[in-house]
Amino acid sequence: EMVIDRSSSKDASDNRGLVPARDAMVKRVECGSDAEAQIHNMPVGRNFLIAVVCVLSDGSKVRSTWIRAATLSPGSRDEQLGNLDPTNTPRLNCRLCPC
Repeated sequence: EMVIDRSSSKDASDNRGLVPARDAMVKRVECGSDAEAQIHNMPVGRNFLIAVVCVLSDGSKVRSTWIRAATLSPGSRDEQLGNLDPTNTPRLNCRLCPC
């Protein structure tokens, strides 16, 4: 699950007591039985709250606490980063689109 982080504190090291706003739209990404997932088409330069929800084989659910994450923005992107996206697709170093 993910939601845009609208909290006033953006300190990425402080994940204590994070909860989305009551009126926040929580997006759920189904991952099946995969241990890893990639979320595509995220807006650039935004802060998010991310949580993992799992349904175990006995039907019970477990969920992580919310943590902060952020997408890169073209202006703050590290110049040393390569041009491969998470799916190993080459991307340009443009400043007009999220790639």
